[in-house]
Amino acid sequence: MSGDTTFIINYDGKFENLEEGPTYVGRNIHYLETAAQFLFGGIISAGIVDMYGQRVWYKLPNERLSELKVLCDGGINFQNMCTATQWVRKVEVYLEHEEVNKEAEETESLDENVDDSRIGRNEARENPESDLQEEAVEEIVLGFVDEEEDNEALRDTPPASDDEDDTEPGYERWRRGSGELKIMHVFESIKEFKEAVLEYALMGGWNVNYTRWGNDISEAKCAVVGEVPCTWRIYCSYERVVDAYMVKSFQEEHSCTKDGYCKLLTDSVIGRLLINEFDEQFARIKDYKEQILESNPESTVDLVTTIRDDGITRGYNASCVLNNNQIYPVAWGIVQVEDTDNWKWFIQRVKSDLDLKNGEGFTLISDKQKGLIKAVEEELPHIEHRTCARHIYGNIKKLHPNKPRFKNLFWAVANSFNEGDYKAALKELKAFDSQIYDDLMVRDPTTCTRAFFSTTPSCEDGLNNFSESYNSGLKKARSLPLVGMLATMRRQAMVRIEVRKKKLVKYKAKYSLKVAKTIAEETKNRKWCKKRTPGPNGVSEVEENGISHTVNMDRRTCTCRRWDLTGIPCRHALKVIQDKKLNAENFVADCYLTTLWKQQYSDSITPVEGMKFWKEAPGSQIQPPARPAEKGRKKNPEKRKKSIYESPTKGKKVSKHLKTIHCYRCGFPGHNSLYCKNDGVPNKPRKIYPRKKTQPSQGEGQGPSQPSQSEAPGPSQSSQAQGPSQPPA
Repeated sequence: MSGDTTFIINYDGKFENLEEGPTYVGRNIHYLETAAQFLFGGIISAGIVDMYGQRVWYKLPNERLSELKVLCDGGINFQNMCTATQWVRKVEVYLEHEEVNKEAEETESLDENVDDSRIGRNEARENPESDLQEEAVEEIVLGFVDEEEDNEALRDTPPASDDEDDTEPGYERWRRGSGELKIMHVFESIKEFKEAVLEYALMGGWNVNYTRWGNDISEAKCAVVGEVPCTWRIYCSYERVVDAYMVKSFQEEHSCTKDGYCKLLTDSVIGRLLINEFDEQFARIKDYKEQILESNPESTVDLVTTIRDDGITRGYNASCVLNNNQIYPVAWGIVQVEDTDNWKWFIQRVKSDLDLKNGEGFTLISDKQKGLIKAVEEELPHIEHRTCARHIYGNIKKLHPNKPRFKNLFWAVANSFNEGDYKAALKELKAFDSQIYDDLMVRDPTTCTRAFFSTTPSCEDGLNNFSESYNSGLKKARSLPLVGMLATMRRQAMVRIEVRKKKLVKYKAKYSLKVAKTIAEETKNRKWCKKRTPGPNGVSEVEENGISHTVNMDRRTCTCRRWDLTGIPCRHALKVIQDKKLNAENFVADCYLTTLWKQQYSDSITPVEGMKFWKEAPGSQIQPPARPAEKGRKKNPEKRKKSIYESPTKGKKVSKHLKTIHCYRCGFPGHNSLYCKNDGVPNKPRKIYPRKKTQPSQGEGQGPSQPSQSEAPGPSQSSQAQGPSQPPA
């Protein structure tokens, strides 16, 4: 793994004191690659030596043998070593068997060469309690943090840096994602150095380019062109002391101005960056699933993979409408293509989580996507499935353009609250255009007309606008890699809940805002209700525009069906309430209560930890599907294709979509000359436009020039000239 460290294990030897210093003789060497915290377990698993009675020391590659530090599993030195492996990928470990008979001899020979500031190997043997004492002191010193200092600055101090030992040159390992370059930065390879330069250029907006390259060296300079070359330069090569590649020369300051370009950012580099990010996120989708279930145990995450060679990523989402006419996302999913199988899978998950059973008592609204309609019929046969009236209108509008009156006639049909208004609106539409009427009836208008909606959900919506609004808020999320997209959608849901929860704290009314707005609007229309005739059992008759409506106060119904469908008193019911001097709020459905509204936002989504804290899920990693080349012009997934009746984003010219075109050849409307089929009709006479006369320039010798428009023909206007007038200059 990329986080492992190479430990050079020296064993079966002993320390001897020579003139040039201590040395380790009679050694055997074993290379162990593991994480630092698993060092002792790795040595035991390797079986190279019996750890009983062994003394263990370690040093970093740039340190001398006399700087060995005693290594105890879990001690302060062990913790320092684990921290050091963040910058150094190699550590030397020495093992020596503790022989009681040679203890005095070894003590005398080694004490002379060990720094007094370090823990002596033989001193520790003579006094076992000294290890604990020294480690306790070191732990107290290293653990102290001044309250006035920044703790983050102390964390970034690497082992063997200038802050720890002024006699040794300090170096620092490059940290991915920092966007920084420093002198004496060390890298595992030239490739990693180039990644650091690219990251520096992208995060800082600098234009740099490589001027020297090779297996062991690399140099980059500023690529901004100017009269005086920029002084920025960085050079990296192999350094044996640290056994790594080090930045040996770095001119940090730029003497130029950013030009907005980056020569390092080629097409291949962009593709590699994106592909690597997408591949990594696909590979960790299982880990994300486990993290979601750990932080939100009551959630459902269903991950299904299939072996397919093609397909693109599309998103599904399901949301519900709250009592204030607001949406609340409850589920979202990502599939490769919108077909019946994938829609069926998505509906099965929603059906299971919400306990919809066969759908009875629930209402679903969507567009007329064929795969979705079929899946709903199979999984939720008894659900009320409304279709979006706006989509039906747009489809018919494409077949019958240039019919401006059709818009009002269609919405009169869709907004009919009762069958009487529905039949009257259909009759008027049929009288206007029988072909449009037939096309509407083929699409079953009862699925988008309020007159046929169920009164159970207390919702009169026949539009899918809330879904379109939610999708428009996912534009940026859709462009992100897989895990990033899911995380963004989850965070948006968290923000949505939190923002509305704060607004609800200040809201003190008994019912939601929708109730207040609806009652205020119906109160204005109450003036058209002239008479109220009381009847038995709480039933009254209210007349509006010569039409009588029956209002049942006990059942909370009216023949206009507005009260039935919305759960909020209509104008006829308000007339009865006014005459009886009652309170209109006492006749509102309980689903609009503010207490229920607050309860809907009482719970939220638990935050999820970042990717680096995720546990690795068992099993193989998921690979992203192959993306086939799409034919034709590439579509922008962020832009929704607008209908012909919608206004353009930038209207600088008057639209011609309401005008009728005429053929240039025959003059008849409805087609152009390219598709003209009127062979027997004589060509339309063309208008002859007179050419504008142009005046030749002076001196061309084309005859006498014409007089100026400001001059009258005849003698010159000048009193001093006796001859004919001169041409104007």
